[in-house]
Amino acid sequence: MVHDHTTATRLNLGEGGKIVSVDFRRADGSTETASGKVVVVAAHAIETPRLLLNSAQEGAANGVADASDQVGRNLMDHPTKLCRVLAPEPVWPYRGPLPTSGI
Repeated sequence: MVHDHTTATRLNLGEGGKIVSVDFRRADGSTETASGKVVVVAAHAIETPRLLLNSAQEGAANGVADASDQVGRNLMDHPTKLCRVLAPEPVWPYRGPLPTSGI
């Protein structure tokens, strides 16, 4: 089942330290828990650590997957400048390494 317009607020651990369910909040403020055989956490570089750290519980005192105390640390940003150009002829962009492929 898909729960749209929600925000995951906590990962709940089961036996063996595996995630068995996810608590979430809807836009209207109501809450619920979803469970499944497999839980995939894919919430980008900021929201994934937030969710892991907010899920501290018995068996995960620092948060889920944070035995190393490194979750949420060492995030690196890569400043870039994006430009858009109209060229009179095709220039075939996006065929090389990411920093130079948009030229």
